[in-house]
Amino acid sequence: MPGNFMRDLEAAVAAVVNPRFDAIDTAIAGLQKSEGSIMSTEAQLQSTLDSIQAQSGTISTSIANLNSQIATLTAGQPVSQAQLDALNTEATNIGTAFAAMIPAPAAS
Repeated sequence: MPGNFMRDLEAAVAAVVNPRFDAIDTAIAGLQKSEGSIMSTEAQLQSTLDSIQAQSGTISTSIANLNSQIATLTAGQPVSQAQLDALNTEATNIGTAFAAMIPAPAAS
């Protein structure tokens, strides 16, 4: 009789406890998967931030160059094709730098 009681008690405890352990294991596996996804997203965000920071310098330089060229153009002197080309180049540089800040869409 005592042996049956212990066996029955163990079975009853296992019936209650084991599903909870299984649920905990499932939750842990889900969290580990989520952690990997979060780390991947974090790496992508850091890469985008690095790109933005790198392009910010290019934009600042191009804006300074544009301001200088505009000051020259507004001095009342005739405008040469070379000056117009230089303005166009700086404007293109700014556009290219802004485009580089925007990450390409992820393949779906």
